[in-house]
Amino acid sequence: METSEDQELKQDSVFREQMGNTGPPTAMAKHMVSLFSGQALVNQGDLASIDKYQGNITTKMKYLTGLLKEQNAASERQFFEARSDLEEFVELLQTMKKDMGFIDRKMEIIKTKLPSSEATNEKITMAKPATSSN
Repeated sequence: METSEDQELKQDSVFREQMGNTGPPTAMAKHMVSLFSGQALVNQGDLASIDKYQGNITTKMKYLTGLLKEQNAASERQFFEARSDLEEFVELLQTMKKDMGFIDRKMEIIKTKLPSSEATNEKITMAKPATSSN
């Protein structure tokens, strides 16, 4: 059975190896070992729990990554569909604008060829047959 001094020496040697010090135990090393009563600095149960949670998080992250890839692919498809529709609509609007410009020019030509509106109104008034008042 190990005594507390044996445990301290064992912990001290582990501590020194971790710290890269292979010489004889220093007073500081002995003091550090005594602070933790020769027990491990990290609870193995806590490490197992952390490992389990990390595994769960990794699994969820992989799942979410897959979902995001699917969403990106769907968004890309919808973008290309919408882009082609938008290009068609823009082309249609440009054609309509050209047509409206043509129609406006024709209207201006027709207006210049028509007599002024005042003269037209007088002619229409004169041309109306007189109504009999019976």
